[in-house]
Amino acid sequence: MARRRSPVCQENRQTFQKQSPSQRRNAQSRFTTLRTKSFRRPQAAKRPQTARRQSQKTRRPQSQPKNHGTRARFERLKWADRLPRIILYYKQEGEIVSRDDPQGRVSIFDRLPQAASSRWVAIGRLDINTSGLLILTTSGELVQRFAHPSFEVEREYAVRVLGGLTTEQMRSLTEEGVMLEDGLAKVERIYEQGGEGANKWYNVVIKEGRNREVRRIFESQGLTVSRLVRVGFGPIGLPNRLKRGQFYELNPAEVANIIKWADMLLPGERRRKKS
Repeated sequence: MARRRSPVCQENRQTFQKQSPSQRRNAQSRFTTLRTKSFRRPQAAKRPQTARRQSQKTRRPQSQPKNHGTRARFERLKWADRLPRIILYYKQEGEIVSRDDPQGRVSIFDRLPQAASSRWVAIGRLDINTSGLLILTTSGELVQRFAHPSFEVEREYAVRVLGGLTTEQMRSLTEEGVMLEDGLAKVERIYEQGGEGANKWYNVVIKEGRNREVRRIFESQGLTVSRLVRVGFGPIGLPNRLKRGQFYELNPAEVANIIKWADMLLPGERRRKKS
């Protein structure tokens, strides 16, 4: 069945057929424009930007560097230039911890940088045949805090000996101690660290710094130390990245941590009265 057209559609069709081609094109373009405007989807209203989004779009000024925590940590240190200097040095065997030596042996001070307004003072000493961690500073108070026997600061050593200790000998050294020519010496902790062949390594911790104390403790047990390395002193350990004959100077934040550990005052601080 043929579809019947309404009178209005027939009239429009007859009018369209009577028009010239140019008139038909103009009428068709107007119809397309009207249809596009009528069926265009309404745009959603723009959401107001929150303060967080606006801050994210705001560029940081060139004069304001990014803060990753380091700057804030250093800003809390008042008068950082007044802090003492601290150097960690990996002493080699054959070096002496002295400035003057009649025999002309190599001194550790020949390998250190110059201190501008003071001189380097070694915290404790290591004999010529001992290597490892050596701490030097420009603060006499800090030397006293580390080295004086009354503070009982731990010294940690790696010891290689020919032979080995029995379990009973290790227990005796930690519980009873051993009598040396200059008094009783006691080991705080000791445990075996392996070894090759007849040589065995031990980790030894003591709280004193008498001359050749670790060597004499092992000699009292009938053993001779073939190698001795200090690997720790108080809160400071020998850095793994530090090679023999090299030194590392602590930065102000690290120095401040050592000062706090030693219960000393930072520049500009005052001792609080105990209530």
